[in-house]
Amino acid sequence: MRKIERVRPLAEERVRAVPGDEPLLPLEVVLHASSDGSDAHIIEGFRAWADEAGARTNLDLRLQTGGLCFLPVRAPRDAIEHLAQFAFLRVLRRMPRLRLNDALLRAVPPSRAFPVSLPAAGPLNSHVKVAVFDGGCPTYPELDPWVTRLKTPDTGPALSKAERHGLGVTSAVLFGPLQRDVIPAAPWAPVDHWQVIDAAALADDGSEMYTVLRRIDEVLSQRQYDFVNLSLGPNLPIEDNEVHAWTSVIDHHLTAGHTVLTNAVGNSGEADRAAGLARIQPSSDTVNGIGVGAADSLGATWSRAPYSSIGPGRSPGFVKPDVVAFGGAQGAGEFYLLDMDRRGYATGRCGTSFSSPSACRTGIGVRAHFGTRLSAPAVKALLIHHADAGGHHRHEVGWGRLPEDLESFVVCQEGEAHIVYQGNLSPSQWMRFSVPEPQGGFTAAATLRATFCYFTAVDPEDALNYTRAGLGIVFRPNTVDPPPEYVDKAGKRRQPSQHESSTFFQSKGYYSTEAQRRADAHKWETTLRAENTFRPSVLKRPVFDVEHQARLHGGPATRRPDVPYALILSVRAPEEPDLYNRILTAYRNRLEVLRPLVEVPIAVRPSR
Repeated sequence: MRKIERVRPLAEERVRAVPGDEPLLPLEVVLHASSDGSDAHIIEGFRAWADEAGARTNLDLRLQTGGLCFLPVRAPRDAIEHLAQFAFLRVLRRMPRLRLNDALLRAVPPSRAFPVSLPAAGPLNSHVKVAVFDGGCPTYPELDPWVTRLKTPDTGPALSKAERHGLGVTSAVLFGPLQRDVIPAAPWAPVDHWQVIDAAALADDGSEMYTVLRRIDEVLSQRQYDFVNLSLGPNLPIEDNEVHAWTSVIDHHLTAGHTVLTNAVGNSGEADRAAGLARIQPSSDTVNGIGVGAADSLGATWSRAPYSSIGPGRSPGFVKPDVVAFGGAQGAGEFYLLDMDRRGYATGRCGTSFSSPSACRTGIGVRAHFGTRLSAPAVKALLIHHADAGGHHRHEVGWGRLPEDLESFVVCQEGEAHIVYQGNLSPSQWMRFSVPEPQGGFTAAATLRATFCYFTAVDPEDALNYTRAGLGIVFRPNTVDPPPEYVDKAGKRRQPSQHESSTFFQSKGYYSTEAQRRADAHKWETTLRAENTFRPSVLKRPVFDVEHQARLHGGPATRRPDVPYALILSVRAPEEPDLYNRILTAYRNRLEVLRPLVEVPIAVRPSR
């Protein structure tokens, strides 16, 4: 450093846009303060600092996660500059409102609604535990065989507006989009509907975001679910250098790898892109959950629904939304749900609030089919593995649209085989995953698709180094022929200890800047998917060598827990129709056939 030109407090950089002309503006303040209680003096110091400027701080509603403390504050506009000079302040912004996708809860004209009959059978697999956190599910006797209505002790009576949203979300997770003159199949699992919204939670006092999140946090701390859906959250686009409390709290509950969480990405897709207002919203930017956007059709021709929020996410978590599912679109076909006002009828609506539980329903179907033999990372990886982008940009649809029929996930077509690896990776451990070859080797070109997925602990105060675990992945297409000798820089001939490797996951496919590619940032992504085609002479006992790498705030980690992971491999060779049987014969003592525990009815929906 040759010269210091200016010294000043970091104030302007900490303040985001604060619109509004209220006498006391609702603000969200983020402080650097650890959740272990050692930094209580920082929080008390900020309260005293805020009092000097005439601001009101409610410490009872604070949320602490990792090394950050989130506080709701009411302050006059002329106090913002004073608050921004507090030494331990990280960011100050207007308190975001809770989103319930109000603008998109428009019912179709009564003439287009239709009567619907619900199935008589109970859930197909009662052992799968599913939770929906929303505005409440109204009394609807026909849903009693599948829905349990719950709420936390501090939750008041439900609001009609919130219940309408909650009923729609519950209908979507039970039945998917309803169809005229078609009785839907019995739900795959029962649902616990947790009401977390009441009149107090929707009051304009700047605290509703914290009240709702604390209720969700309380339930997830006491109960373990296999699937969770969130179709609500802060009405706030994500930022590259900040992680919201909603994101970090939800990610923390998913770290153990027991729960598949789907989260609506929001309906801000038609907002100003240049200003970043159309980006996905918390907590759909979790690295352990699945952010779900909306597609406008179930048919072969489809695109992102115009309202669906777009990517990219931050890095890590760059590919967002993770997937899209049908969510309806005005004029292109709505998502039909149970009508709260006309019992026994279905009404059309649209929004990511309904594409998210519909995607959750697909994952529940996979788990109901195979039971607990598939872990949460394996279910998440399967969903992403079978998503089809349809030629659309990754920022628009992520990995692609989910198939509507369960057959795509559980059936191998001619000339293909799907292999699932799952378990836990220990720190600094190398693990080798074989790519199964058919008996006698490949005789035609083969396409390999691989999807890695793992769940990890996170550092919410360090957005650039958010994930604590990463995977170093090396693909070796040939482990049979000995590698050639090479000459090192000193001119000495050496024999490599490893076989020749090939780049399978290209970082340039995930990141747009040279700096990110040079930093090899893709290794810290919790989800990777790639596909390559190889000549038969190239593939000779191919393998993936994977190393678990751990970090803490970007540096080496001293305490490194195991990481739950899943790898989905698809081998396709259209010219070898007996590929599956030949692989099964060659690996009969090493691979176990996944057999269904419950026969799930498979139906193909008509095109729209």
